[in-house]
Amino acid sequence: PLYPPGENIWALLKDSRGQLWVGRERHGLSRLASGAKHFVHYRHNADAPQTITNDYVLNITESPDGRIWVATQTGLNIWQPATDDFRRITQVGDIALADISIKSLHFSDENTLWIATQSHGLLRWHITSNQVMTIDQAHGLPSNSVASVLSDNDGNIWASTLAGLTRIDPNQLTITALLTEHNGLAGHASNRNALHLSGSGELWLGATGGLTRFNPHKLQLPTTSPQIELTH
Repeated sequence: PLYPPGENIWALLKDSRGQLWVGRERHGLSRLASGAKHFVHYRHNADAPQTITNDYVLNITESPDGRIWVATQTGLNIWQPATDDFRRITQVGDIALADISIKSLHFSDENTLWIATQSHGLLRWHITSNQVMTIDQAHGLPSNSVASVLSDNDGNIWASTLAGLTRIDPNQLTITALLTEHNGLAGHASNRNALHLSGSGELWLGATGGLTRFNPHKLQLPTTSPQIELTH
């Protein structure tokens, strides 16, 4: 069984093997193999580099090639099924991950991983070339705290932050739309792991003020800035 009762669960994944992965707030990672009756538990051990980087697990995703990636409060890990342990990813490009809290992971293709961080904005990592680009407030992101990231059916990247939901051109790395409570969201501060693309192509976003659903393909935003009038 999972232990202790009442602990926060921050991540769930059913992978292509039929295994259930559970990311927990203080007690690491748990895996229930298909057909198994008991969970296997994985904990951080500072003296064992093949263990996960932290017991606070924030996100779990499966890459197109079937590997399981685990984001924690202090870095990134890849499950190695042959040995049932982990390879730690300590650096992407020139960015050290040891002190970075990773809140969400998303593969837009088999070689491109988007990494949402607590305070370093959004990272786009080309794995093969080990090239990384940062999108943060200096590039138009409304907040450097990114809660979730995913792609829509048109290939756009969506990143939910503490100050709104942004649409990003994945090639130019430019912000092409910003949604907040002022133009329809139920609150501008997004919750972690609360951005979802449905089978019909709709985006669902959980924020501090409730739940928002919309079709990103049909999104229409004003193309001109509002006029500002000063009065006495």
